[in-house]
Amino acid sequence: MNKIVSTIDDYLNCNQQHILEHIQNLPDVEKQKFWNKLQQIDIRSLYDTYLKYKENIQENLSDIEPIENKFNEKRVQEYYDKGLKLIQEGKLAIVMMAGGQGTRLGFPKPKGMYDIGLPMHKSLFQIYCERIQSLQNLVKAQRGSCLPIYFYIMTSEDNHEDTTQFFIAHKYFGLQEDQIVFFQQDSLPILSIDGKIQLTSPTTLLSGPDGNGRVFGSLYSQGHIELMKVIGIQYIHICAVDNILCKLADPLWAGYVDVEQLIISSKFVRKTRPDEKVGIHCKINGKIRIREYSEMTKEDCQKTDSQGRLIYSEGNICQLICSVDFVEMISAQPLIKQMVSHQYHVAEKKYAYYDPFQKKLIHPEQNNSLKFELLYFDVFSLCPTQNFGLFEAIREDEFAPVKNAPGQVDSADTARALYMNRDRKWLKKQGFTIQQDLEISQKLTYFGEGLEKYQQHIKQIMHHNPLILSHQSEQTVKAQKSLTNIEKAEPQYISLNPQIRNQGLRQSTQGQKPLTFVNQSAFQKPPSISISVPIVQSQPQSVVNGHQNAQFFQPAQRKVPTIALNQVSPRQSAVILIDQKPLIQHSVSPNRKTTYGARNLSPYPIPATRATVYTTPRPSLPPPQNQRYPPYH
Repeated sequence: MNKIVSTIDDYLNCNQQHILEHIQNLPDVEKQKFWNKLQQIDIRSLYDTYLKYKENIQENLSDIEPIENKFNEKRVQEYYDKGLKLIQEGKLAIVMMAGGQGTRLGFPKPKGMYDIGLPMHKSLFQIYCERIQSLQNLVKAQRGSCLPIYFYIMTSEDNHEDTTQFFIAHKYFGLQEDQIVFFQQDSLPILSIDGKIQLTSPTTLLSGPDGNGRVFGSLYSQGHIELMKVIGIQYIHICAVDNILCKLADPLWAGYVDVEQLIISSKFVRKTRPDEKVGIHCKINGKIRIREYSEMTKEDCQKTDSQGRLIYSEGNICQLICSVDFVEMISAQPLIKQMVSHQYHVAEKKYAYYDPFQKKLIHPEQNNSLKFELLYFDVFSLCPTQNFGLFEAIREDEFAPVKNAPGQVDSADTARALYMNRDRKWLKKQGFTIQQDLEISQKLTYFGEGLEKYQQHIKQIMHHNPLILSHQSEQTVKAQKSLTNIEKAEPQYISLNPQIRNQGLRQSTQGQKPLTFVNQSAFQKPPSISISVPIVQSQPQSVVNGHQNAQFFQPAQRKVPTIALNQVSPRQSAVILIDQKPLIQHSVSPNRKTTYGARNLSPYPIPATRATVYTTPRPSLPPPQNQRYPPYH
């Protein structure tokens, strides 16, 4: 459930009288539902985007200059230690943009479910989850404890159900259920050429996804940013689902951001040649931008420094770390929101629409609609240049995109080769030269560390082809017929004790041992818990505490802080929603047996302006009744 952000007056002021007129003609049972949808649309920002588009002001993009590198090689150890500490204390979360389908891959499911054909035949999602587990183990080994890393997965309307069911079926791939949060990307109405909201049916708005830049607004509007601040998350690593080598929650990078007091940091790889078709980081008119290859002059592409290196070589790979405060600022402050609305790209498109007066669907012959799109890097220009920093990744270690069908560039074939080359590189450091196909399980190592203890085992299996280095109780599962059927493949789990093997667990093919799960407590799924606390309006400094046994109900083992609520209506009740349903999507298991350490958070006062985020049920404005508006032309 999103926040209520628009009123009747907002729609009147934004020239949307026709939609208010239409509501009055709906059946009573549909009026409130339709009006609830309209209240959750930020019509003021949308209409401001439209007006900016109508102005047709072209920005001068000729003043281009490189971005200063703030990374200090002498402080690498300081960066790394600080990053480990941030992760240990639960101050860094991961947000993965996974709303895309695998259509271009020839795969009719969410892209994160895709198997690129590695020897162990794991999906992208499974590899990422196991990488997070290994990072938690690494931090715990080096720092003594580690809070579970929150993993936010942004889905779309098309793939949300498939994605969530995939994780449920595979028991969250070893992660705790309550550290994974699914949320859908918000959609945006598609306006007519003259700026009017359109319909596809009497009760359905014509809308669509508005670009990956909506990740910020979706996190905020659905209440996740507020919860992050309450439980102490300070930074989020935003990444795409289709880079199988993505170094999730990179400690060195996170520490660099914190030590250098950056608001945004973008990870990049060096261009391999001047004409490589990739967007580059630069400053245009003094603001941070990503400039697409098609927008670059040949002269700028070929410029070199005194050492012969390309000046504009920092290629964009769709990864950034930003502060939670920044996301809140660009999503909540009116003036900043207006600046964000001016960053949208607008394209004229042809869409069928429902005409409420003719009461039928109209199929236009020419472009009749405006589709708005915001890319995640469009907000870079809102970050002060002194608080923006670049971070270089080694291409062959951290960049293997899966975007196209097999046989093409940036496909499963190229990503698989890069993945295995990286694993060969890791084993070469241990003194082994591997030629055959190779996969090192992400359960064994986060990024190549700790492999020295497996040297004797590697010597014993050197003749295997493919060579698979996996957990001692991890079993490899063969792909079912083809990659397009990989969702039918059995998950690879660790053996469980015999007493509970018959509790609904999948069985492997005949002749193999049962495939079971690493975490016994994962099968003991207790009911979700909502902690509801009535608010009594009293003195401004009154404090509302949670359940008396709240230590058993912590999201991912974090201690819920006391919440100071000021000047809140006595009709409202504060609620920390800890379940897999909106508003805040978290599931809490009171008898989880994780060994990660917990920490106390100091009381975090929630300003009155944000207190309603934790209010349920939300008072909804009534739909407009018995009012007449100018007819829609």
